[in-house]
Amino acid sequence: MSQWTYGLATCGRVGELVMRLELGTPVRCTDRPYGELADVVIDPIANRVTHLVAKPSGGGSARLVPIELVEAGDDDEDEIRLRCTTDVSVPTHHFTPRR
Repeated sequence: MSQWTYGLATCGRVGELVMRLELGTPVRCTDRPYGELADVVIDPIANRVTHLVAKPSGGGSARLVPIELVEAGDDDEDEIRLRCTTDVSVPTHHFTPRR
């Protein structure tokens, strides 16, 4: 069973793996660093993370990144690695938070 802690950290399923997703964690593409984890999108029916919201380091709009692009890693890793280049991650959907 997955556990969720809103705002600080999230434990989410990536395929069949469970990994810790902490807001503010650096996000890295295969070619270079991209930015940081700004938020997660959770499907409440399936009880799983579907997308990450990555905020680019140089400013600009945050992007939705499908969870399928996340490489499974160790819990002691200090970054989230994506299986794409920054050219591929940049044209993903823009994310505009609504409060």
